[in-house]
Amino acid sequence: MAQVIKIEDYISRYEIDPYRYTNQFIRYKKLQWEELKNKSESDHLEQMKKQFLDKIFQNQIIWASSTVRSQSFVDEKYYSDSTLKYFAQRFPDQYLFMYYPVFSIKKAPMQAEIIILCPTEILCISFLEGEKDEVIIATDDHFWIQRGTKGEQKILSPITGLKRTEGIIKSSIKDLHIEMPIKKLLIYSDGYIHAPDLPLDYKIVDKREYEEWFYRMRQNPSPIKHNQLKVAKTLLSNCLSTSYDRFDF
Repeated sequence: MAQVIKIEDYISRYEIDPYRYTNQFIRYKKLQWEELKNKSESDHLEQMKKQFLDKIFQNQIIWASSTVRSQSFVDEKYYSDSTLKYFAQRFPDQYLFMYYPVFSIKKAPMQAEIIILCPTEILCISFLEGEKDEVIIATDDHFWIQRGTKGEQKILSPITGLKRTEGIIKSSIKDLHIEMPIKKLLIYSDGYIHAPDLPLDYKIVDKREYEEWFYRMRQNPSPIKHNQLKVAKTLLSNCLSTSYDRFDF
């Protein structure tokens, strides 16, 4: 399971020590799974596996919204957020998720797109949504066209958010002097993206490539890297965190 290290401006225990909590999460998950297997009969294992994944996901939300002393008010939508849950439960432990984190840039809040810190690269991801087999067409202005059975509608160009996210990451880690590529992805698993003039540093993953891309991501054998954790620590230190004292009632 991927590790959810930041959600919006919620306080996260990974902010305290990403080195410690990434290892602790892996140990905790293994321990919970071993306990479950010992209690379960083999013919109920698949059902228990789903319960296990759901339990760990609930725990991930807790870790991404609290520390020993502080806690954030969590929007209940995140416990059932299909995108967050889908990738958190299916990607491997070495992927670190920042889910629409809010950064402090020149003392002003600035929300980024989804960031996945992989062992050897950083992914900035914009997930596009729509009805099955719809087509999203890139244009030259700030809006793109989404075309489906119900006609056409304008949507905000995802390029803006990805550019902003890349800029935030670059400015945050420039002093680390780490060579870690930043990639910008447009993902639309249910439909198609038509953007022939998109700059080469953007990658389209639509219905045609999605399954292959998803499979490759899941098969990444690389363990968590030291530079990956350095980047995580730096990015988390530049994020906003809104919380209250857990014991101040």
